[in-house]
Amino acid sequence: MELVTLHRRAVQHWVARVAAVRSDQWGGPTPCEQWSVRDLVNHVVAEELWAPPLLSGKTIQEVGSQFDADVLGADPHGTARMAADDAMAIVEEMVPAGGASSAVLRRGGHGGVCASTQRRPPDSWLGPWCSNWRGRLDGS
Repeated sequence: MELVTLHRRAVQHWVARVAAVRSDQWGGPTPCEQWSVRDLVNHVVAEELWAPPLLSGKTIQEVGSQFDADVLGADPHGTARMAADDAMAIVEEMVPAGGASSAVLRRGGHGGVCASTQRRPPDSWLGPWCSNWRGRLDGS
């Protein structure tokens, strides 16, 4: 599957999982014991916020620490959707066809974690593809 298509599907999967989070679930646990649902979503949204400036040519130093704190604010659903839309747009614009990205793999893995907090299985296309996502990241 082509990278941009895979990225779009992973982001859409993630956004659907975030949209399903009810207001009483944000403080709930995840399989990552040290993170609440809000912590996990904040982590992924912060990663998505990095995509536009970095793919547009800014350095890590230029971006700085602006995404290090709580990026979700008072509207976590809206912020997650906006960050996802911006990340999809920049990837579709800037990533060469057939390129590889660990961001797709991480997004799929985080989506599975978020789904598990809701006792929902991953989408059928994502589960098998990400079943060994950590191995794919480190090449094992």
